[in-house]
Amino acid sequence: MSLLNKQVGRYQSFQGKVDDLCHRMHDNGLDQNSRRGDSDTARTKDKTKTLEHFLDETFQLQRYMVATGQKLMEIQPKIASGLVGVAEELETCASFDMNRFTDLI
Repeated sequence: MSLLNKQVGRYQSFQGKVDDLCHRMHDNGLDQNSRRGDSDTARTKDKTKTLEHFLDETFQLQRYMVATGQKLMEIQPKIASGLVGVAEELETCASFDMNRFTDLI
């Protein structure tokens, strides 16, 4: 079960990073019209540099997502076998032992 919890943590971390990137892109105001006092060339260079930074972060998140998916594929059999073991354990604990019951009475 710890493998499953680790995987959930990875996806939650990934979700937080994507949300943070989206908020920063929106807050950066790249969609706003021109700022006063800036030349078109300076504004274009600034926007280009900012967009390159966001693109780099997006590629890093994509690599993280691929690695997380590959890790899930690797541990999926371990998680499945662990869940089967837990189910079998619950089944044996939940079974009713008639001999034990009659001994107690």
